[in-house]
Amino acid sequence: MLQAIGVFAIAPVFGAAAGLHIGGFPRLRAYGAQKSGGVAGTRADFHVVRLQQCAALIGPILLKLEDDLLKGQHEGVALLVGGDFLCLNSKTMTDFTRASSVEQPSGHSVLCPAQTTLGVPAHRLHYWEWIPQSGRPACQILFCVHGLSRQGLDFAALAEYLTAKHDILVIAPDVAGRGQSDWLDNSLHYHAGVYAADMQHLINELQSALPHPLPLTWLGTSMGGLIAMAALAANAQVCDKLILNDVAPRLEWDALARIGQYIGAEPHFASKQEGLDYCKTLSVSFGQLSADEWLRLNTPQLRQRCTGDACDLERPWHLHYDPKIAVLTKAVTPELVAQQEPLAWGLYDNLRQPTLLLRGENSDLISAATAAEMQARGPQAQLLTVPNCGHAPALQDLAQIQAIEAFLLEN
Repeated sequence: MLQAIGVFAIAPVFGAAAGLHIGGFPRLRAYGAQKSGGVAGTRADFHVVRLQQCAALIGPILLKLEDDLLKGQHEGVALLVGGDFLCLNSKTMTDFTRASSVEQPSGHSVLCPAQTTLGVPAHRLHYWEWIPQSGRPACQILFCVHGLSRQGLDFAALAEYLTAKHDILVIAPDVAGRGQSDWLDNSLHYHAGVYAADMQHLINELQSALPHPLPLTWLGTSMGGLIAMAALAANAQVCDKLILNDVAPRLEWDALARIGQYIGAEPHFASKQEGLDYCKTLSVSFGQLSADEWLRLNTPQLRQRCTGDACDLERPWHLHYDPKIAVLTKAVTPELVAQQEPLAWGLYDNLRQPTLLLRGENSDLISAATAAEMQARGPQAQLLTVPNCGHAPALQDLAQIQAIEAFLLEN
């Protein structure tokens, strides 16, 4: 039996050990290889150390695009601006800046090596990539990690906006067990020790494929922010700036209990619309969204699969993620949350990166008092309170996106 050694108020983390080796795999192609033919260079081995204060984590958040986005046939990302929509895509980018023929995003994967100490086998990690639409090399990286039951396309609107206006490379992985990444056989491997090692491996591969390392900002929504703190506990240089979207060292038990009521459920739906309606009932705290935005938000949460004996001809639609991601989450108790809170604050206090905290005005996961405490201690986070929103800001509204933009451009 592996020993539970840490929690970020949502699930036990099981035994990530010192000296965990995650290097040794071929590096990725450079993002500009279509034009340049690739980037030469060698990569150093990368080691994860002391992933002992991590977590296995939370929440649904954010925005999704329709299935056509995966095929490069989408009509665009709708940003709500003063009640009107601005359409962003490779054909009509002029609302913000230059036009581009680049088809965004592109999907890629990297093989994450086995974590032998934990017994985790090698597995494929999928990620989405948006390159600068100017055609120029990127000058920085925005690395976006989603919430517990979401996937990397949550960040599509933000990525389209930033890559249209700036020479920023945006990367958004599907965490293991979600989206197009591999599912893990053992439910006890769905925790932040594994997730953080995967993310650090991907970051190392991305940086090694470039002519020189670029400044990197980690944007983590809910679970993605907790993974960031776990990764920074192992390697303080994993990122240069940090954006935490509605997540904190102190998480409210009532919100965790609410999340535990639905995470891991295995509903099947007779139609796509039935699935979309179900997803919307889970997402009401995301903010005041239009019908079109809800469609874009929740369509990628669904899959239509019918194979072999598991075929359900009457109800073929289901959620995209592995239900086993809920096993550790459901094992959390209020006592364990309280016991581990000082550990989480210790990780936060050790952060040295400039930090931006976004908090939904009506968030039930982090209180206004907790947000104020985060401003006063550790990295003394800048705080943006998002009105008319709970857990968690969907990053579709232009004001939210421009706050992130301003933080990225700060020296």
